Amino acid sequence: MTINRNEFLQLILKNQRLKWILAILLILLLSIQWPAYYIQASNNESGEVLYRHSIHLSDEFEINYLHSVTKTPVTETYRIMPDKRLLLTEMVYQSYGAGLPTNIDSDYEMLEDAFRLYNINTVSASLIYRTDPKELGIEMKLVVDGDSIPFHRFSEERTPVKIEVKRDPVWLFRLKER
Repeated sequence: MTINRNEFLQLILKNQRLKWILAILLILLLSIQWPAYYIQASNNESGEVLYRHSIHLSDEFEINYLHSVTKTPVTETYRIMPDKRLLLTEMVYQSYGAGLPTNIDSDYEMLEDAFRLYNINTVSASLIYRTDPKELGIEMKLVVDGDSIPFHRFSEERTPVKIEVKRDPVWLFRLKER
């Protein structure tokens, strides 16, 4: 016996149990495919995943460290863009040191004890930092959702760490977290 589309729809509309089964299946299918976005830190050379943290698009996170020469704090603030790229929005540092911007196309203000560059608007697909040797005392940290995670917690010293935003279905993200 073959059934055409109209007959099939009529059968579904008349059968209450079948309606519930289809609704549950649809909800399960949608929830399985619902996207999860997360920051991923991986070894830039081997690709090994070192750390993941669930985030939302448009969230902000920071990279904090002590400048290797001046030993003063530096904070870089990034916003996650809808296309998963990273937007450097702000830098705060206490003294001019090697590698810190002095002539950049952004807004600038002097705070009581620091310099603040904002509206920097530099876009990157990913960031690469090298985990500092402990004896240097640079103390690199990833700050997400108020949690401060030292790079040493997830990587060995001198590891090139790639930070990027990834997207997977929720079920796959949860599976990877185990």
